Amino acid sequence: MVVLLCRPVFAATANAVAVAVAAALDADDPVRAAGGWWMVWGSVVDFGCLLVLAWAVGREGISLPDLVGVRRGPLVRQIGFGVLLIPALFPAIALLQGLTFLFYGGELPPQIALVDLPAWASIYSILFWPLLWAFTEQTVYIGYAYPRLEVLKGRSLLPAIVVILIWSLQHLALPFVPDATYLVSRFLSVVPVAVTVIVLYRLLDRRVVPLIVFHWVADVFAALSPLLLK
Repeated sequence: MVVLLCRPVFAATANAVAVAVAAALDADDPVRAAGGWWMVWGSVVDFGCLLVLAWAVGREGISLPDLVGVRRGPLVRQIGFGVLLIPALFPAIALLQGLTFLFYGGELPPQIALVDLPAWASIYSILFWPLLWAFTEQTVYIGYAYPRLEVLKGRSLLPAIVVILIWSLQHLALPFVPDATYLVSRFLSVVPVAVTVIVLYRLLDRRVVPLIVFHWVADVFAALSPLLLK
C-alpha cells in the first residue's frame, strides 16, 4: 500500500509546491500557473516513486529489471509487442474524447488548455517526460502493486478495482484545478486507460515492458496535444 499510494501523495505534494513557487513569483493565478507546468514538475513525482520502489524491491531481494520482467525474453521483442498494442489504445482514446466532449463541448480540458510552456520545457515534456512517466507509472501500479494485491486478496476483481481507483485519483493533482467539472472528468478519463492496461497485462502473460511502450505512446500524444490542439 505504501508503493500504491506513493504516486497520489507525491503528485499532490508536487502540485502544492508548484503552486507555492508560482505564488512566490507573483503569478496572477498561482493554481493555474502551476498547472501549466504539470508535465515538467510531474517528473519529481516519478523520481520520488522510483526511490520508494528501490526501497520496496530491496526488501524482497529483487531489482527493478526483475520487477518489469526485462529478463523474461528479448527486450527488442517485448518492445515490439508494445508497438503492436498501439491500436488497443483507440477505444480508450475514443471514450476519453467522448467524455471530454460531454463535459467541455468543443473546449479543451484544463490539463491541456493550461499548458503554455517555453520551447525548452515543451521539448522536455515531449521527449523525456513521457518515457519516465510511462516507466514509473506502469512499474508502480502494474509491475509492483497489482500482482502483490492479487497475492494478498486472491485473483479477484478487487485488486484491479483498487489499482484503477488509486490510479485515477492520482490524476486529480495533475494538475489540480478546484472545479467540480474538471475533477469528475479528470477522474473518469483515466479509468478506460487503466482498465485497458490491466486487461492487456493479463492477456500478455503479465509482461510489463510492452505496457510501458504502450503507455509511452499515450503520453507522447498527451504532451503534443497542447501544441497541436490549441
